[in-house]
Amino acid sequence: MKSKIIALLFISCPLFLLAQMDTVVVFDIPSQTMQLVPIHPFDTLITSDYVPGFIGNWQNQVDLGLNLPDTTPPNSTFSNLELALNDFDLLKYPVRTNVAMVWSDSVYEQSALCSGTLISENVVLTAGHCIGKHDIYNVFHWKPDGTHVSPSHSGGFPQPSIGKIKVEKYAILKGFYDTAYEPANLDIGLLILKEPIGRDIGWLGFGFNYDSLFYTQPIFYNFSYPAREGYDGEDMYYYKGRFNYIDLSNGFVGHGGVGIPGMSGGSLFFSNNEINISYGEHIYPGFYKLIRRENFYAIKQIVKMFEVGISEGAYNKNDIVIYPNPMIENATIEVINSNLLKDKLTFTLINSLGIECLKIVNIKQSKTLLKRENLKPGMYFFKMLNGTEIVATGKLIILYSN
Repeated sequence: MKSKIIALLFISCPLFLLAQMDTVVVFDIPSQTMQLVPIHPFDTLITSDYVPGFIGNWQNQVDLGLNLPDTTPPNSTFSNLELALNDFDLLKYPVRTNVAMVWSDSVYEQSALCSGTLISENVVLTAGHCIGKHDIYNVFHWKPDGTHVSPSHSGGFPQPSIGKIKVEKYAILKGFYDTAYEPANLDIGLLILKEPIGRDIGWLGFGFNYDSLFYTQPIFYNFSYPAREGYDGEDMYYYKGRFNYIDLSNGFVGHGGVGIPGMSGGSLFFSNNEINISYGEHIYPGFYKLIRRENFYAIKQIVKMFEVGISEGAYNKNDIVIYPNPMIENATIEVINSNLLKDKLTFTLINSLGIECLKIVNIKQSKTLLKRENLKPGMYFFKMLNGTEIVATGKLIILYSN
């Protein structure tokens, strides 16, 4: 069926230090129609940012272990592929956020043809080439109706407590859609799901970072579903390590390790067992396409555009404010919504490397003093929890003192 195109218009903001990048193509599977979504302008001077993840209503987080691998294959800085089931509980966070892409709702055993990772309640990050391909006439063809994701797919079957979730929409960059050779620097895709399964099982954060040292210091993980060369695509595997190839100008990193069909779309993500952030996805053997600045803001826009909506009892993002922001020595955390004070609130401040720098517990007053103390200048990320529920997230900038 020939797809119809619906153009969406957005009001742009002033272009001081701002850029506007590639349009996103969103394909609605049931109606076979496309939307062209222009990306809002963004600040080109920001060198790192991320959106935090969420553990989900199920809680139960696993300790991934932050040690480098004892041994690595020749010319690689990542470990060997290991069966995830042998080392982790597949139903614990963040392992359960990693999904197998399967192409039907069959109840029989199925192999994954691609991998992906939940990055919001109903959006999965994957590779663009997992969503569709160009034919010999340079016409792009989307994957057919019936695509599902299966979190923590194991033994060829979905987890009984989770099941498979149907994909309703695909999203890719228009440059990838229009270009027959499918450029690797545009090879990024999103799956918009029918159900917000992430509310239960959680999702990874996503971000970008233009500091090359960042990719050589933390530990990065990849969970995916290899489907050839001795693997059957029926189980989740993982490896971990640091990168020995970094090309920030083109947006790629690599570790020289194995890469097998079926692993495409699986996230490379940073973890310190406090936060878990995806910085890109697997596209070639041992190589990953990084989420670049323009990709980050495009993903944020699509996630916001297709969020399921605020459920009854959820809180408004303006219920908690911090001022002044930027701050120098002190700031005030103010709880605007008094209903939040019925339970004990916890405030956490995290730096750009994902390290928790400050925590304030048992907040019961509408205003709380935030002291700088030994915090260094820079951008920080905060979250406020009401029990186990995240009720606010945001950024705080700390300036140099006189």
